[in-house]
Amino acid sequence: MKRRILILLLLTAAVVSTASASSDTTLSGSVSGVWRSGQIITISDRCYVPYGKGLVIEQGAQVIFQTPDAFDIYGDFTANGKEEEPIILSVPDHWEGFHFYPNGEHIRLLQNVVIPWDGPAPHYVVTADSSRLDIFGCQLLAHSSCVTMHAGRLRAEHNHFRSIGLHSATVKLDYLFNEIRRSCDTDEGNYLRDNIIEADVPFQTVWQPEIHFTTALDVSGSSNTCFRRNTFSVRGPGNIYGVYLGDQVVLGPTTWIIDFSVVTLEALGGRPRGVFNSNEGTLDLNRCSIDIEGTYSDLLWPIGVAASGLANVTVNTCIVEIDGGQVFFWGRSGGVVYVKNTVVFDNPGSLVQSPGFPEFSLGDRKQMDDLGGWIAIGRIDTVDPQFVRGTTRGEWDDGPESVYAYYSLRSTSPCIDRGDPLLGYDPDNTVPDIGCFYFSHSISPVGPEPEIVQPVSLVISPPYPNPFNATAVIPFIVGRTGDVRIAAYDVLGRRILDLASGIRSPGTYRIGLDGTNLPSGTYLIGMEFNGVRVATTPIVLLK
Repeated sequence: MKRRILILLLLTAAVVSTASASSDTTLSGSVSGVWRSGQIITISDRCYVPYGKGLVIEQGAQVIFQTPDAFDIYGDFTANGKEEEPIILSVPDHWEGFHFYPNGEHIRLLQNVVIPWDGPAPHYVVTADSSRLDIFGCQLLAHSSCVTMHAGRLRAEHNHFRSIGLHSATVKLDYLFNEIRRSCDTDEGNYLRDNIIEADVPFQTVWQPEIHFTTALDVSGSSNTCFRRNTFSVRGPGNIYGVYLGDQVVLGPTTWIIDFSVVTLEALGGRPRGVFNSNEGTLDLNRCSIDIEGTYSDLLWPIGVAASGLANVTVNTCIVEIDGGQVFFWGRSGGVVYVKNTVVFDNPGSLVQSPGFPEFSLGDRKQMDDLGGWIAIGRIDTVDPQFVRGTTRGEWDDGPESVYAYYSLRSTSPCIDRGDPLLGYDPDNTVPDIGCFYFSHSISPVGPEPEIVQPVSLVISPPYPNPFNATAVIPFIVGRTGDVRIAAYDVLGRRILDLASGIRSPGTYRIGLDGTNLPSGTYLIGMEFNGVRVATTPIVLLK
């Protein structure tokens, strides 16, 4: 990012020095065609790209908006900057940004578009309704939101988004129901990958109603998006959330996956929540590092991972660190958090109870009541994860490298080789490390050959639908021939139904769960391979 800032300074100087030689243009109203590299385009009044027309902005162009009105885009749009020649936007305070309207199957593109950090902050940058949008390599600054999507399809990769307003949502996604994803391993469908998404709000003393909060990512009604290798960073007063999932999904599977990501919060006298799932679906948090610090009172206690409204969260192979830690996992109103292969750490060394919260400690492997709670379904270690902390926390201007320099693991970390093998082995061919970043083992050229890793024995895919009413389908994959046993258990660990047993050859299978004679509630699907429990996943029955 420092290199990019230097490029911007050089590019701005070059544009100013050659202004007389370039084609400077002042525009308003209907626009289309090509804005060439080196041009300075001034937008003096409300502009729009009409249906049936298109606009291309080439690399190295500079666009100056003198009006706060939105730039409405009905037709085609391509802003195709390059890393070494980005497209620079100069905007006034509270500019309403680009507003994309439906345009069939046409894809609009913003690539290497930059709003300088030290300039005015627009109200919004990108607002899109039922549109298909690609955003790659951009640096966007906003007061309220950098990207707001209503339906449609979004692909965003290698961006740095920053909002600075109280109660802002840096990225807000509502009802992305097109191109439902089944995996993060393809380029189809909706995805956010390798982005830094942050809200950095100055301290201010204002009344903070419970329903208002500042968040890096706010998603409603969409369970078809890949969230992988992102950094969600929030610093500010009042209620702050790293990731908030709200509203029940109306189309597609009710399953989320966030993996290989960092959630980092700094509370400035407020209530921080790392990840909060309240959408009545299932969220899988795999290989994530959650870190919360700052100032907060007994009445505004921090929470690492929360679930409410019949939502479920499974925390697997994650680190949850809270300075002055009070509640690492929390379920309410029927929400349940399932935890396994996870490290939790409270820097001051004590778990402080919050007023009015049911008393529990990490020694209680099951904390459940009618209002929700959390269940340990695997190992939980209370130990310092030993982050390298090689840069300043919260200062991510150098991009992903600065995040890695802080949250990578020391060679003595207890998280190394302690993760869930079913999530896949690390690139150095070792058992996965706990947390977002793995520690790379050096292999001597004269040392022994690395051990050949056996195929994963049994992998369970998310059951669907979840929650279910009468019947559900449970997909699973057998990696090598062996004795497979699958059963349903209640939250107390009692076996309720046997679903499958016997020798299975490698392949993909599906079995049914009939809940006709079962009461409503949360159940656990447990899987054994050759007599060893290898996987557990929750499912909710609603009648």
